[in-house]
Amino acid sequence: MLKAKVVPGIILYSLLAAPLLVATVVLLNSGERAGCGNDILEQGETPQNCCEDTGCLPSQSCTNHSCTNIACGYCEYAANETCHKYECCADAECGKNETCSVNTNKCAQIECECGYTNNRTCVEYECCNNRECPSGLCNNNKCAVEEQKKDTAAQEEGSGVRRSSGSESNSQGQQVSQQQQQQAQQQALPQPQPTCTPTAEVCDGLDNNCNGLADDGITCDCSPGQTKSCGYNNVGLCKLGTQVCQSSHIWGSCTGQTEPSAEACDNKDNDCNSQVDEGSLCQQGQICMAGNCKTADTSYKVQPVIFFPTDYANDQDMVNYLKDKFEEIRQFYLTKAGTTFTMLQPQVVSGDHSHEWYWCVDNQAGCVKNNFEASIIDELKRKGFPVEPDWNKFPANRVTWVAAFGGGGYAGGRFYPTGGGLAIVGDAGIYAAKDGNCNRVLDKYFTTDNPPNAKDSCKNSWLPSGKAEGFGIGALGHELGHALNLPHPDGYSGTTAADWEKTLIGYHWNYPNTGLLEQDKARLAQSPFINTKS
Repeated sequence: MLKAKVVPGIILYSLLAAPLLVATVVLLNSGERAGCGNDILEQGETPQNCCEDTGCLPSQSCTNHSCTNIACGYCEYAANETCHKYECCADAECGKNETCSVNTNKCAQIECECGYTNNRTCVEYECCNNRECPSGLCNNNKCAVEEQKKDTAAQEEGSGVRRSSGSESNSQGQQVSQQQQQQAQQQALPQPQPTCTPTAEVCDGLDNNCNGLADDGITCDCSPGQTKSCGYNNVGLCKLGTQVCQSSHIWGSCTGQTEPSAEACDNKDNDCNSQVDEGSLCQQGQICMAGNCKTADTSYKVQPVIFFPTDYANDQDMVNYLKDKFEEIRQFYLTKAGTTFTMLQPQVVSGDHSHEWYWCVDNQAGCVKNNFEASIIDELKRKGFPVEPDWNKFPANRVTWVAAFGGGGYAGGRFYPTGGGLAIVGDAGIYAAKDGNCNRVLDKYFTTDNPPNAKDSCKNSWLPSGKAEGFGIGALGHELGHALNLPHPDGYSGTTAADWEKTLIGYHWNYPNTGLLEQDKARLAQSPFINTKS
């Protein structure tokens, strides 16, 4: 956890303070406040608290950081974050001799062991073998009476067929038993055809008109009294309605639903797309903030600065990297809050002294004793930048945002009484984020607090956590938040320890897989610096 220096009116931290290692162990091992956003269910995470679709159950999707069940229509099921249709949900949706399984929702052939199917009904034969008949003879799936038995015997006699209780030789010399003879005779007889009396076709899953098709030529969408959801969705102001199946087997009209409308500047999701007040909703020169169109004062701007002391090369590759990251963080605030700040072109400043001078450990002439930040501010003021050591004179329409090389693990953010602000972050975390290693992090930075060796913290904490991007670039966005008057989560009433995981102004090492609290968004909406949607 960042170690706070208690200075009135200042939010100031050292990324290298010893408690940082403890916080990292909690983050990686305990799972007490596991976070979301890396598409992996880790220890302590559950499908109910994750903020990505991949953290929810297959039948759910993530809406407003909560897993919600996907609403599907009739004869559909949810899986893989979308709706799929069952093969069937009623017998009428299957073939004439098929039924819809209630267990699998698939059509299955109706099997009749001794009979035939008619209108999905198994009609049993009177008999299928001689043993089932009192007379001992099953003829055309019907039991023969004694007279029929005698007639059959006479026919067999006339045709040269001899009945015997033993076995006989056929013309090929094979031994054929009496039972086999009966089976052969039975197979040779014509099979009975099911009878069907044509009636008018109705929606009942049966072949009423005897043309071999069930429910053909009529509308049969549903079963009377059946209901299903209808409408646009359940997002924002929208609500799903209900359709009821009529006696005519046709769905009735949708009732009770709320449809989307054109987006308006009212702090509501009118078009039901999970975004509030998006797009150009106000007249030219105004911006929609907190549900109201307000005049956007673009004179309020954020000025990024990349500061190189004399013992640091003016690294153009690093300059390009930081310019990209400044813009990336600007877009992060736009994505999470819906509006963002106007940013001036980042300025590269070549300092007049070595990084040791700005730490002023030997009380050199011109520096501020034991105050790296104040020494940087003094020089930036001399070079014409909108900064001021006197808090009550700091420009009200500027936030100065500094990446200070030679600053090591130094990080701080201030919101001044005038309304302006300052954010400053040292180079140690930035190097770790860009390089993916600790080679350019110095072994020793000059500070009276004498924190743990910066390179050791990089090797033992930042890189093993897999969150070097958050320790470096996340810190830049975190301190900027303080300069825009955003406190840590415990600066709001009603927040809990879990809220530190949810916001960049809490555990910034979760960046970019983090967000902003609703309280953060509400406060940003009141800031004159948050004045653009692009």
